[in-house]
Amino acid sequence: MQIPFLQMALKDFEIVLIAIGNQNFENCEILGKALYEVLKDKDKFLLIASTDMSHHLSYKEANKIDKKTISVIKEFDANKLYAESSLQNHRLMCGYGAVCATMIASKMLGADKVEILKYANSGDTAGDKSRVVGYLSAAIVKGDNNMLNEGQKKKMLKLARDSITHYLKEKKRLSVKEDDPILNREMGAFVTLHKRGSLRGCIGNLVGRGPFCLTVRDMAIEAATGDPRFQPVTLEEMDEIDIEISALSPMEKINDTGKIEMGKHGVLVRRGFASGVYLPQVATETGWNREQFMNSLCGHKAGMPPDAWKKGDCDIFIFTAEVFGEKE
Repeated sequence: MQIPFLQMALKDFEIVLIAIGNQNFENCEILGKALYEVLKDKDKFLLIASTDMSHHLSYKEANKIDKKTISVIKEFDANKLYAESSLQNHRLMCGYGAVCATMIASKMLGADKVEILKYANSGDTAGDKSRVVGYLSAAIVKGDNNMLNEGQKKKMLKLARDSITHYLKEKKRLSVKEDDPILNREMGAFVTLHKRGSLRGCIGNLVGRGPFCLTVRDMAIEAATGDPRFQPVTLEEMDEIDIEISALSPMEKINDTGKIEMGKHGVLVRRGFASGVYLPQVATETGWNREQFMNSLCGHKAGMPPDAWKKGDCDIFIFTAEVFGEKE
């Protein structure tokens, strides 16, 4: 044990050890959400889920079972991993609750994929292959798949604020000329306004119908003046308003609701003239699981029966959103 080396490499840090007694999924969710609340405003932390994988199987059987477990882990879906573990009487790994809780917290914190680093079992090291224990090293990370860079985000936030201020003063839209091809690309967007932490307006276009920069300009004005839930924003309020923009990916129609990932996907449901949409951050802010999210979307937002999504009574579309705001 090279403890002196570790002490040199990791200075000024604290370790919090958490042992889970009852590893039911409700406890996994409680722990995952608690970790998110503690870490959401921090930028230097490391979450580690420690567990063995399969136990006391033959070398061949362990490789077969662990390979299947790894394929589920790579999907980065705590619900699916827990369900698969339950089907196998939780023999896939002893710390399945720790892994699920870490997945839940990591997804809420913005991670979007699992990278497998190394798999081996004790038969690869100790030599006895009649009864082995499996081990996996994997990292939960946030992929570098942003639609906009930091400069483009700052420019759009400034455009949104300038557009609102100009409209409130002049009663006409701000003239916009943009040379950046990314900001001229057709892309859906929502603009959300908060005042002292409370919602003050939110309007958007799910599908791009022109340059992204013009969509941001128009949705910013609509969020400030056209959201029927609120009185129009006034110039005097602008110093207290925080602006958030959600840049949207193209819509994907799905038939399998298992593809919906909480915190990653926004969802649109549509049946005839009835429709409703939730942005991805709704799941993060509420802590809802998939069923709660979809029941509320259909029943509360779209005015359908809450279980319309289960019965195939509506079309379902998913999308992702890159969310950024002035508070960042």
